[in-house]
Amino acid sequence: MKNPIGWLSLVAMSLGLAGCQEKVAEKVPPPTEIKASAVAANEAAVLQVDAEMLHNLKIETVREVTQPLVLNATGKLQFNEDEVSRVAAPVSGQVQQLTVKVGSEVKRGERLFFLNSREAAAAYTEYLEESKDLELALKTQRMAKDLFDHQAGSRIAVEQSQRDVEKGRVRMARAEEALHILGLNPAPEGKLDPRIPVIATRSGTVIERKVTEGEYVQPEHDPLMVISDLSTLWALADIFEHDMRHVHPGQRALVTTAAYPDRVFTAQVSYIAQVIDSETRTVKVRFTVANPSRNLKPEMFASVRLFLNESEKSILIPSTCVFSLGEKSFVYKKTGKSDFVRVEVTAEAAQANRTRIRAGVTPGDEIVSSGALLLRQLEAKK
Repeated sequence: MKNPIGWLSLVAMSLGLAGCQEKVAEKVPPPTEIKASAVAANEAAVLQVDAEMLHNLKIETVREVTQPLVLNATGKLQFNEDEVSRVAAPVSGQVQQLTVKVGSEVKRGERLFFLNSREAAAAYTEYLEESKDLELALKTQRMAKDLFDHQAGSRIAVEQSQRDVEKGRVRMARAEEALHILGLNPAPEGKLDPRIPVIATRSGTVIERKVTEGEYVQPEHDPLMVISDLSTLWALADIFEHDMRHVHPGQRALVTTAAYPDRVFTAQVSYIAQVIDSETRTVKVRFTVANPSRNLKPEMFASVRLFLNESEKSILIPSTCVFSLGEKSFVYKKTGKSDFVRVEVTAEAAQANRTRIRAGVTPGDEIVSSGALLLRQLEAKK
C-alpha cells in the first residue's frame, strides 16, 4: 500500500492478460471443427488403402465419348388434333340405341347411335314419290314410242315423253343424293325407315360424350361425341429464342414424364410456331410423341431431349463416382497401386445414371465408382 501507483499497474496488467487469453480462446475452434475443416480443405491428401479395402473398391477408367448435342426443354402433353374426330348431329332428331361410353374403343365405320329424324322420313318420302314418277314417265315413253311406230301417235308426243323421263331421272338423282347426305340408302321395296345411323369417321377412343339415350338434338349443337386416336400425342415445349437456330422439323427427340421416369418415349419435331412470346422470349415447338401402349395421358408434364445435328466429345462417368462436400463435387482418383486422392470436378447431370464431367479428370484416369464411402471414412480419420 506504500506504492499505490505500482499496485494499480499490477492489477491492470493482470486484467489485460486475462482479456487477451479470452480473445485467443474465442478465435481457436474446437478440435472437432479443426479436424473437419482440415479434411474439407485437404483436397490433395493421398490415401493409402490396404488389400482388403482395395478389394472392396470398384475402379472405372475415364473415357471420352462422342455424343450428339442435346437441347433440354419442358412442356405438356396434349391430344393430337390431327387424330381427333368430333361427331355432330347431321339433322335434328332423337338419339336411339346409344351404346358407346367414354373410354369405349370404336372402329372407323362403326355405328355409334341412330337419330330418329323427320327429315329422314321426308327424304324417304320424296325418294319414293320421285321413283314412282320416273316409273310412270318411262311407261308413258314406251307407249308413245309404240303408237308412233304403228303410225298412231305423233313424234312430238314421243319427244315430250323423252323430256319427261330425263326430268324424272334428274329429280330421282337429287332425291338419292339427299339420302346419301343423311347417310341413308334407298330402302328396299320402298320400306320407310326414318332412323339415320351416325357413324365413327375414325378409329380411336371415345374421350368425350355429351349426349344421352332419348335426347333430342339439333345440328347446331356442340359435338355430341369426340373420338381420338391416342397412339400418338402432341408435346408442346418452350424453346428459348437463342436456341431456335438448332431446331428443325423432323428432328428426333426423347420424352420422359414424372409418371414413368424410367421409360423413354420417341418423338420428333412436327411444328415450330411462327411467333415468339414477348415476355418469356420462347417459341412453342410441337413434338409428335409415339404412345403405342397408351400410357401417356394428355395434360401430363413432359421433359423433352432434342437431339441436334451436331456432336461433341465429352466425359461420361457413372453417377456413383461423384459425391458432394458443401457446394462442390469430388471423385477419388487412383494415383498408385493402392493410393487414391480426392479431386474436385465440375459435373452436370447427363442422362440416367451417368454424369458429364467438364473439368477435374481426363481420359485414362482411374476413379472409384463404388466404395467412395470407405475412402471418405478413411480420410476423416486422418
